Amino acid sequence: ALDGARDLDVFARDVLAPAAESAPGDAGFLALGESLAAARAEARDAALRATRSARFSTLLLDACAWMEVAVVGAPDPVRQGRGARSLEEFAVGALDRARNQVKRRGRGLRRMAPPRRHKARIEVKRLRYAAEFFGPLFEARAVRKFVSRLEDLQESLGELNDIAVARVLAAAFAASADPSAALAAGRAVGRREAAEGALLRDADRAWRRLMRTHRFWRG
Repeated sequence: ALDGARDLDVFARDVLAPAAESAPGDAGFLALGESLAAARAEARDAALRATRSARFSTLLLDACAWMEVAVVGAPDPVRQGRGARSLEEFAVGALDRARNQVKRRGRGLRRMAPPRRHKARIEVKRLRYAAEFFGPLFEARAVRKFVSRLEDLQESLGELNDIAVARVLAAAFAASADPSAALAAGRAVGRREAAEGALLRDADRAWRRLMRTHRFWRG
């Protein structure tokens, strides 16, 4: 429910703003700015409605109730799945699985279509969350190095994903906005796409470096 607002905010900041600054007073960019402002307002209203809904309140209450139940020792599926293993043993297994997914999904990043690359990005994000969550159980310096490698990869993949989303948004503006705004959207995205080749190389290099980095949870 928040994706639309986030994507339009990124488009305004990283795609339209640099292009408009390069051509002050350009009628197309001004028209695109007006169309974008209206779309952002609508998307933010939708996001607010979602966070104020009964479904969202129920989600928060259920999550809090689950944590309280886990504290008092009632039957809990997470604890039952962990069995008699120590937290460190559980962490090793979880981190191994997450890294294996990044390894599998990340092969051939430079040749991937955007949807596959997006899936790889999600796995990188999951591994980073797991590494940061379980990190205090392990040697701090090794954790910092591994997380730093993850950050490099995540940053490149994030920028590539933003370019892919910008293409979709530009096409939407081309279909719904006035001709000058539609043309401006294409021009703005074209400027952003110029960095795509370098970002693909950076992402591939960062993935290879991550795969060579010592797995801190393995001693």
